[in-house]
Amino acid sequence: MSSGRSWTGIFHNKRKNGELFWESAHISPIKDFNGEITHYIAVKEDITEKVKNEEQLTRYREHLEEMVEERTAQLNTQNEFLRSLIDTIPNPIFVKDTEGNYTDVNPAFEKFYGKKKEYLIGKKLDVVLDGEAMEIALETDAQLMKKRGIVNYETYFTSGEGKKMAVLVYKASFGAQDNKPEGIVGIFFDISLRKELEEKTIQALNKEKELNEMKTNFISMASHEFRTPLTTILASADLVEMYYNKWSEEKVINHVKKIQDSVNYMTSLLDDVLTLSRADRGKIKFSPSKQNLKELCSHLMNEIQYQTLPGHDLMLDYKLKDEILNVDNKLLTQILNNLLSNAVKFSPEGGKILLEVTQKDDKIQFIVKDEGLGIDKSDLKNIFEPFFRGKNVTEIHGSGLGLNIVRNAVELHGGDISIESELDKGTKI
Repeated sequence: MSSGRSWTGIFHNKRKNGELFWESAHISPIKDFNGEITHYIAVKEDITEKVKNEEQLTRYREHLEEMVEERTAQLNTQNEFLRSLIDTIPNPIFVKDTEGNYTDVNPAFEKFYGKKKEYLIGKKLDVVLDGEAMEIALETDAQLMKKRGIVNYETYFTSGEGKKMAVLVYKASFGAQDNKPEGIVGIFFDISLRKELEEKTIQALNKEKELNEMKTNFISMASHEFRTPLTTILASADLVEMYYNKWSEEKVINHVKKIQDSVNYMTSLLDDVLTLSRADRGKIKFSPSKQNLKELCSHLMNEIQYQTLPGHDLMLDYKLKDEILNVDNKLLTQILNNLLSNAVKFSPEGGKILLEVTQKDDKIQFIVKDEGLGIDKSDLKNIFEPFFRGKNVTEIHGSGLGLNIVRNAVELHGGDISIESELDKGTKI
């Protein structure tokens, strides 16, 4: 002020009663015509309340800053905890925004798909999913973006190594205002082992059911198929016993023949059941050796022709250049004997039965054709199952085991079997 300039400031002052107060002052020098300072003029204001308010405001601000710092520290701790938790969870976790772009993934997600987080951020799900898995993901994402909620579903994901896995997916939408979704967080679990165990359980239950059905069918078949030959044996034996001395030798021999035929039929039936049992236990071995295939087929045709009605016309069409081939004699005889016997059994007198042996690519093809009863289309899907018999042949004797035995023997040769049939027109196997 002594230099002629004004001064403005705030200071503590004392009242007459000794009370301190805050004062704001503006002091300006007054000069005469010569520019000399003659006196000073001061404008003062008691700003005690204002200072108190400012001090209180400062305290509030400092307290608020402390609270913000404390809350920020808490949030940082929580975020670090959540980050550590997410990163250490062994299951893949992902976060997506409202546009479906990945905004975060954990290391397990990176490992599963073999892609780095930096590559995935900002990308859509087509970088890791395709096909049905992507369709389900898009559909459930759209559902969650309409309204906040949680969904879960099972599907199949393919890992970065190309391994297809069954997975259980959980997804939830999240947001802060008005229940409006702001993104999606999800996690998925590998349930391949569970699925495998479920499948094995289902297979075991089906196998048990199948075995129970086979047992029931066997009892039904045995009671039906054994009753007739046993009745024949008992009746013929009783008649021979009663009239042995009164009948002619020819008549006695005829009844003895009936007994023999019935015994042979039951023996054949038991052989089929034992063969089925051995096949189920994997006890039938494939033992190929060099055989004259043409002679084997001719012998079988002659044997069946001898046993059957003279009215059936059995023909062999052997088209292979070679006659000596590697086959399992026992299994092949079983195959052809069953197929040709069926063709005879279900064909009317005078029907033609053809066995054609030819080459298809690098395999031998056997074709058995008949002009018999045929098989209903609805029965074809079960025709190779044990004890199964078509609806139109229930009055004809049979165990329902033959075609199942044939299929097993064909598969032991590394072959396959198919069937075409039409009711009243015949069958081709």
